[in-house]
This record gives sequence, C-alpha cells and structure tokens, in this order.
Amino acid sequence: MALKPVFNEVLQSSGSDHVQCTFEWLSLWLKHLGSEHQLLTLLALKGDRAIGIAPLAVHRRSAVYRGAVSLRTLSFVGHGFTDSSDFLVVEEREQVLNAFIDYMFQNSELWDEMCLAHLSDQSPNFELLRQVLDREEYELQVEALIGCPYLRVEGEFEPYYIALGKNLKHDVAKKMRRLGEAGIELDFDVLTQIDDNLLEELRDFNRKRFEATQHRSFFLDERRYGFVREVAGVFNQNGWWRLFLFRNKGALIAYRLCFAYGNVLYDWNTSYDVDYFKYSLGKILLKPVLEYCFEHGFKLFDFMAGDEDYKLKWTRTTRTNCQISVQKRSLKTRLARVYSRARKKLKKR
Repeated sequence: MALKPVFNEVLQSSGSDHVQCTFEWLSLWLKHLGSEHQLLTLLALKGDRAIGIAPLAVHRRSAVYRGAVSLRTLSFVGHGFTDSSDFLVVEEREQVLNAFIDYMFQNSELWDEMCLAHLSDQSPNFELLRQVLDREEYELQVEALIGCPYLRVEGEFEPYYIALGKNLKHDVAKKMRRLGEAGIELDFDVLTQIDDNLLEELRDFNRKRFEATQHRSFFLDERRYGFVREVAGVFNQNGWWRLFLFRNKGALIAYRLCFAYGNVLYDWNTSYDVDYFKYSLGKILLKPVLEYCFEHGFKLFDFMAGDEDYKLKWTRTTRTNCQISVQKRSLKTRLARVYSRARKKLKKR
C-alpha cells in the first residue's frame, strides 16, 4: 500500500494530530535531514484499510566521547527538529501498539536502543507505551524533556486579555507608550504565503541577531534552511503558514512564524531586531497574534516546546514532552549510560 495517500487520513483520526507529524513535514525531513537514516516505518492494516502507522527510522548516534561507542538508535522520523512525535493509531489502539512493539522487539538485531522523544504525556498512546515497552531483559527509562504551554481559545479576546495578570498588561502598555515616545510606528501585517525573497529576509534578520548576541537559529544552518525552504513551498500550497510581522517604516523589526493547521495556530519561530531589545517586541507582538487567533476561529494556540516564563504569563495550561528510552543490556549500552550520567553531573556543577 502506498503510504502517502493514507498517511494524513490516519493522522487526522489518530488523536495525535500535529502539523509536524504530517506526511509533508516528515517526508521532507527524511529528504533533507534524514539521509543517514534507515527507514523502518510500520503499517497496521485491517482488511485493506490502514488503522495505524509507526513512523520510525534507525540511525547511529555517538554515545561516548568522540564516537568511541556508537549505538544504532530507533527513533521517530523527524527527531531533532520536531516538537511532537507519536505513533498514529485510529482504532484498536492497544492491539495495534502491541503489534508495533512486538515487531520492534522481534527484530531487535536492527537496533541497540529505542529513543522515542517528544512524545506528549497527553498522547493517547503514552501510558500504553510505558507498559508494553517495560520488558525484563531491557533497560526502560521515561524522562520529562520540556514543557509545552498551550491556550484553549474560547469566547472573545477582550475578556481573555482583561483576565490576564496586571503586570503583563501594564508592561505591554508601557512598552507601547515608549515606542510611541520614540517615534516608532508599528505596522502589523499577517502573511499566509512565504516566498524565497521573504525567507532570505528572515535569514538575514537572524544573521544580524546572531552577530550581536550569538543566538543560534535554524535559518543559519544550511541543511535545516534547505529543509525549511522546501517545506515553505509545500505549506504555501496547503495554506499552512501565518507569518506575523512588525515593521517600522518598511524595515522588519520583529516576527512570529506560525503554522495554521486544522483549528490550531502553532507558534514555531520568533525573532527581533536587537536594536529594539528594550521594547520587548516579541511580547508585544503576541497580543495581536493571539487576537488574530480568537478572531479567525482557531480553537487552540500552541506555544510549542519550551515553557519559558513569558509564555506562562499568557496561559497556565501546559503539557510535557517526554522521552521513552529502551536499551539492550550490553556492554556498549552500559558504557553509554555511564557516560551520559557523568555528563549530566558535570553540567549540574
């Protein structure tokens, strides 16, 4: 069965629907960032109908200093540049997940470890996976990776904004007043298409910020930028972009690059002109972005990975992305665990 025609259909009915789990995102990730991976995607069929997909691949990762030990790692397709990953199951969830996991263990000669990262603790598969992956002859570890705040969009914007903390509203008003006093006029715009010229403008914008602050951006990584350029064209066709801009006299001074997928607006990437640092443009820009979200029928605003304090001023609702790891009990994996624990202790110091 060809996977492309059924992939997003399964995704949308799986309870794990996310823009970065779509066929468009994952297939382009494989093309640009997954060249050293061996695809191991599994398909569950009921008759001639797909009811489950396990989007997996195997790659080698350096597990000990300078590659002294490398492990064949079974991961979700998209790992390392994706904020949400999961198994996609439409029905008979327990049976399908058990079938996927049994296949992976029956073919354990293909891998040394499983590393299922950025699996939400709110996934319908999360607790089941913890159970079915817990096998006596393997080392199981479940760890929280990062918080992912989100806002359920209900009612109208004004009552929502009024109910927010006084300090946040006071700070936004103060920054807006200072911008006015400095003669800075914010021109707000929303774009649904991103062409190569606009991508180059965003790239130059992030390069300037890096030169001033050493803040890294995927726009400055050649392989990731190539991936984003091709994603841009595909997402343009699907209407999946929302780019929110602040300009001053035509010059870009801040942006928030979002995905508009289904009823969710995903806040993926943001940056600002370092010359305007004191005005907190990112915080100010969030207000019209959220207002747009309320006005255009979105049901959820997803801040995506990272529970930074500024996000939690706009919402208190958070899920946690976790990593479920399974390793064989071998000398290689034992060395890798010892090395990993030692590095974590050094970082804490």
